[in-house]
Amino acid sequence: MLRVKRILLPTDLSDPLVLLHALRLTRPFHAELHVFHVAHGNTVRPPWNRRAFLRWLRAELDGLPETNETSLANLYFHQEDVGREVVSQEIARFAERKGIDLIVLGPLGRQEPDHTLDGQLAGEVVQRAPCPVLTFRRESVAGEVLSPQHLLVPTDFSDCSQHALMHARELAARHQARLTLLHVIPRRTMLHGRDNPLLHQILEQMNRPGFYEAHLRELFRSVPGPDVPVAFRTVNGPVVEGITGFAAETGVDLIVIATHGVTGIRHYPIGRVAEQVVRRAPVPVFAVRSFGRSLVPATPATFSQPAVTSFTHLLFEHARAFLPAPPVPVAASRPAPRSLPVVPPESR
Repeated sequence: MLRVKRILLPTDLSDPLVLLHALRLTRPFHAELHVFHVAHGNTVRPPWNRRAFLRWLRAELDGLPETNETSLANLYFHQEDVGREVVSQEIARFAERKGIDLIVLGPLGRQEPDHTLDGQLAGEVVQRAPCPVLTFRRESVAGEVLSPQHLLVPTDFSDCSQHALMHARELAARHQARLTLLHVIPRRTMLHGRDNPLLHQILEQMNRPGFYEAHLRELFRSVPGPDVPVAFRTVNGPVVEGITGFAAETGVDLIVIATHGVTGIRHYPIGRVAEQVVRRAPVPVFAVRSFGRSLVPATPATFSQPAVTSFTHLLFEHARAFLPAPPVPVAASRPAPRSLPVVPPESR
């Protein structure tokens, strides 16, 4: 079960519909909404307190039920003037100080050059956030919030992907949705195989029907969560384009993806592409930082360990069948001990 007590909405107050969207998101969780007005330069409004902010919000959203006193009882307003270059850092620090469970960003894709929460900033926040981040696009604002029917979970078989899948299963169960577990075979791996006969042979074997599906099934089985409808798919090509293209072509309405955050770890491909997916995805993205706050009670330590932990591990494990058997060590023979000469007693 997902547990969300505090939601953070960083905003420049340029679009009150974003606030309406966030208010609707708090309802099913009975969560607090912390509105963090990040401003810089000449966009700073006069300092506001909560009363002034609510007066402005009611004027902008006049007549909507979300503006009544009951709906706004758990709304908190914070205002801070920061430099543009450190906005993402301040958002992450604020989330850490306040014990935020979920950061909501959006909508993305506006063209104004001075718009604060653009795709680049969203990617930076995803990288630094101590908790999951939900980004949504402008076309999502008018509809219901976070009510997906088809979730896409990209995976590279890493522990990070397991953590994202755990959240995806809970989301799918909550909304009676279905999952697609997707693995993108990186183009660079396929290209390297052209020049390496052994690697090419290994990749040919790995691309046989059912190979990846078996490992995707094992990954799904190893991650705790509700039993939900799931499909297993693979595509070849660049990872980011493979994920976003698959989402656009198959009617996905939410991507759940893992990100390792800024930890210095460089061997988790799916974590490195999360920021690019957030920028380019045609649908909302739910980004889960594997080493941050979790919205589900289980932790990665409770997982049943799958057969592999990354695509590279999968490749090396399969390569074992193509390697020659190591030579059997031959036990070194010891020379027979030499017999000592027998000395007659009279010679002693």
